[in-house]
Amino acid sequence: MLSRIEQDRLERRARLLCSWREKARALAEGRRLPREQDLPQSMDARKTAAYFDDQHRKAQRKLDDFRGKLRERMESAQDLVRVALHQQKRLTAKAAEGHVDAKAVNEENKRLQTEIRRRGAEANLCNAVLALDTAQALGGFIDLPLPRYARELERFKVSDSSDSDSHDHAEKEPGKKAPSSASGAADWLKRLRPYFPQRLGRWDFIAISAALFTVVAASLYFLYSTQFSGAIAFDLLPAPQGTWVLSAENRTPRTVTVAVPGNAGQGLGKTDYAVYVEMKEPGQTEFRRLPDAERAWLYGGGPGKDNGPVELGSGLNAKWTLSPAKLAMPNRDALLRVVVLSGRRTVYAQELAFETKSGGGTAAKPRH
Repeated sequence: MLSRIEQDRLERRARLLCSWREKARALAEGRRLPREQDLPQSMDARKTAAYFDDQHRKAQRKLDDFRGKLRERMESAQDLVRVALHQQKRLTAKAAEGHVDAKAVNEENKRLQTEIRRRGAEANLCNAVLALDTAQALGGFIDLPLPRYARELERFKVSDSSDSDSHDHAEKEPGKKAPSSASGAADWLKRLRPYFPQRLGRWDFIAISAALFTVVAASLYFLYSTQFSGAIAFDLLPAPQGTWVLSAENRTPRTVTVAVPGNAGQGLGKTDYAVYVEMKEPGQTEFRRLPDAERAWLYGGGPGKDNGPVELGSGLNAKWTLSPAKLAMPNRDALLRVVVLSGRRTVYAQELAFETKSGGGTAAKPRH
């Protein structure tokens, strides 16, 4: 079952693909005039028509591939619902015959109901996305410089099939086995051997052992902090009317406090996460924090309570909407970004690097 943030990313990926295809087709057919940023730098004007046709073919191919994987995922989820329903019927029969303990029957029935609900929701989501074939129907046309679509799609990439995209390709090819961790370690040792002296002394072994211990300890701490104890997942996605939606999902077992904007947490003993909008003007190398950003943020469907921090319980998520047009920006050509801080540590940063149009709204100008 996809989380809410992952669902948003999947739907946004569909919007980007449809927008890419529609813009490339409009440019290729001459229904839209190209902007300077719609072409690669220093492109020969005689090659523009072929470039637009090529972009349209690429977008269509990517969209077809995405929809094919989504269809497979939907069918897989539907099959799992059928299996769970069949198991539920068998469970009822076994309970009637008295072959299974009543408590065990109740627990297994709850598990099957959860599986049916989760897989059914997954199938419905895939079916809903497949039923829509235009960017407008999916939530609004996203207007990017034409070369940017392929890069932006990588940011919204999710697993479109029931198998994870992160699996090693060797595991998917029949007759091939994934390399074992032992053989992988041996390969690395062979690569590193030329960098060490031919004979290692006692202190060399001590230094290497200390370094290995540090690496292992850091790895275990990272694994504990991100997998076992959970993490807070932040994501920033474009939305209609030139707005952006910041999502936070609490995957930890504890309640956390998120202040949007960050100065909403002033006066509190401790705020776990603080969100700020920063700006970098043309010619500058550093981002600086924008003051008076409170009016540009909305919590959920309206302003948060006293515009203050939000307590996010374990397993819950929250959303804030940012309207860049309401920010006090001295230079409208500046590059904006949203950063999330935990104390003084940056845990998430995302530039508002392209514009989203729906109903006439425009967000931050694209930067190259």
